Amino acid sequence: RFEFDDPRFDLLLKRLQEATKVNAFFLAVNFLPFVRFFSNTEDQFLRTIETTSAHIRELLTDHKETYDPDNIRDFVDLVLQMRATSTDGRHFNDQNLARAIVDLFGAGSETTAATLQFLLYYMANHSDVQARCQSEIDEVLGDGRAVKYSDRDRLTYTEATVMEVLRLRPVGPFGFPHHVSRDIELGGYTIQKGSVCFSNIIAMGKDPNTFDDPERFDPTRWLDKNGDITGRERLVTFSVGPRNCVGELVARMELFMFFTSILQFYTVLPGVEGKPVDLTPTLGFIMKGVDQNLIFRKR
Repeated sequence: RFEFDDPRFDLLLKRLQEATKVNAFFLAVNFLPFVRFFSNTEDQFLRTIETTSAHIRELLTDHKETYDPDNIRDFVDLVLQMRATSTDGRHFNDQNLARAIVDLFGAGSETTAATLQFLLYYMANHSDVQARCQSEIDEVLGDGRAVKYSDRDRLTYTEATVMEVLRLRPVGPFGFPHHVSRDIELGGYTIQKGSVCFSNIIAMGKDPNTFDDPERFDPTRWLDKNGDITGRERLVTFSVGPRNCVGELVARMELFMFFTSILQFYTVLPGVEGKPVDLTPTLGFIMKGVDQNLIFRKR
């Protein structure tokens, strides 16, 4: 675990951000392999991965030197303990551990931050929705107690607002690529073994057969007549099936608690008075918003 102002943490996040930016290039390569010959992005990506890996190896070395089996500090210590006490642990070598750390930081920082960014952008543009969320938060949390994840059962409009942003701005608009292990028939089409398949998640979230007026931002579409959450199965932002996002539960928890805590104490406004926030997404490996200023007014 890093302190917020730890320069090593800042450097690691910067490296991961760089990797995310160039990762978008490989979306095109999956469909048009020859594109790789017209860009040096692949070399740039490999350099970024190498510098990130070197940084991770340095952190692992530091952990090994300070490891105390009677004082387990974090995930890395747990793995070191497992390697020392279990025969199964020998398979989890330093290379695999480094990759797991990159996955944890990469999947748990940029993705959640991108969705939270859009949540705040939408609140700045939809003051009515923001006010209704704040009214519900005030009623449930009272005089400023800290939110708990279990509160979402009573903060249903706030939860529905998070779901609506996840629908309109899915962090992975085309999911993750999957490799077809055998020839299959789907919808009258033959998909050959070895093909690379993507899930058009953003299109599914805007399917007019599933969502009325799909481009409209309306959290109430996720509430029934009693104000309870309904239709969770229609939200496929984290994909579906046995290979859906392994971090879905953690991501939902973080988004709900961060979002609720912010609206509990602040009102979000556009950075320029009278000018709506730009909700245009920047498409890539993950969907992010355009960088712009917001005003946080203490309630």
